[in-house]
Amino acid sequence: MSFTSALSDREFRTLWTAQLVSKLGNVIHEIALIYLVYVVTGEPLLIAAVAVASLGSTAVFTLPAGALVDRWNRARALVAASVLRGVAILCIPIAANTGYLIEVAILAALVAGIGQAFVGPARDAVVPQIVPESTLDSANALIQMTDSFAKTLYVFAGLLVAIVGPIAAFYVNAATFFVAAALLSRLRVPHPSTGSADVGAGQRDRSVIDEIRDGMTYLITHPVLPSVLLLTGVVGLALGPLAIVIPFYGEQALGVEANGGVGTGNLATTFGLLYTAVYVGVFLGGGIVNGIRKDIRRHRGLGIVLGVFLMGTTLAGLAVAPALVGRTLGIATLLLLVFGISAAIVQVLTTTYVQRALPEDRHGKVFSLISIAAVSTPPLGIFLAGIGIEVASVYVVLIGQGVLMVLTAFALLGTPIGKLGDRASKTVTEPTAQ
Repeated sequence: MSFTSALSDREFRTLWTAQLVSKLGNVIHEIALIYLVYVVTGEPLLIAAVAVASLGSTAVFTLPAGALVDRWNRARALVAASVLRGVAILCIPIAANTGYLIEVAILAALVAGIGQAFVGPARDAVVPQIVPESTLDSANALIQMTDSFAKTLYVFAGLLVAIVGPIAAFYVNAATFFVAAALLSRLRVPHPSTGSADVGAGQRDRSVIDEIRDGMTYLITHPVLPSVLLLTGVVGLALGPLAIVIPFYGEQALGVEANGGVGTGNLATTFGLLYTAVYVGVFLGGGIVNGIRKDIRRHRGLGIVLGVFLMGTTLAGLAVAPALVGRTLGIATLLLLVFGISAAIVQVLTTTYVQRALPEDRHGKVFSLISIAAVSTPPLGIFLAGIGIEVASVYVVLIGQGVLMVLTAFALLGTPIGKLGDRASKTVTEPTAQ
């Protein structure tokens, strides 16, 4: 099985195309938003506030979103979320000359984060419905690689923002969400418990609280999923700050200034290049998983542990590289490339395991719980990183992230995750109690 097998399915092809369209515009938005707040304010905590607004609202709404996704038509939920995000982003350029630009940017990030709360559980629940189990690794790798391919354009987004300014970029991003919504409106995914687009009467009679409680019970009584939840939270805590760490790394470690720099150009361009390196790595990591999928499935747990370990060592390497080899953009780019490869391996292997471990009618609920760990810990990490950069330096923050990831890798060896493989996973897909 390969990417061709997954793309041969019309529904998956529609989902994949919509993802590609929205991501291509989103990379411009992410560079523009961070750079806009950086240039206008120069305050690490305000940059953190934008990221926290987006991720925090996603965290708050993810739990009810997951329960509702299992009750609603998931395709319609994806359409509505895309439209909401497009409208929110469009408000930023509209407010450019009002005197409330930063406030509107924070509010737009918050509303867009609410839309994202529905996208994650809905998409992760749809994929195993439309893709056979034998191609799940390939399908998840393709989704990961598509996301990463779009983000390899960060360097061009940085150039664009440096040339035309950040405001125009938001119009492009808003348009891509609307195009994605139009594509997703063609997606046909029946509700797993009824075989139709409508939820059965029995499921309607259950409250959202009951649905959430059911998902929580399933997760905490499962032999492996609590470890997955913990891993997701730790990874989010370490990875969340990257969006604000990288521009300050460019300034403090590479000597680049916002309006030009020492040999490496404009900060927006450097920011884009370093972010691009991360997602080129994630793109390559997805290809690696697909290329050696049979071997890596047999040692899924060890692959996850090794990936987490490499993520930690590369972050720590970024901190010490300037002292060892000087202000070298090439070394920083290489380290972030390896970091991205490792992150992709961890995410693809973990996501596929969870999809295989869950019955269809619990995908949304349980994925929303895992998503909470993924989206609630980054704001905390961003907040701590903002304080760390403010009172110490970006080097201290990177060392802290790296140490956390390395310790997590060693801890995982003693959990069920470290023992996962195709044979082992088949024996731990059911919870110990209902």
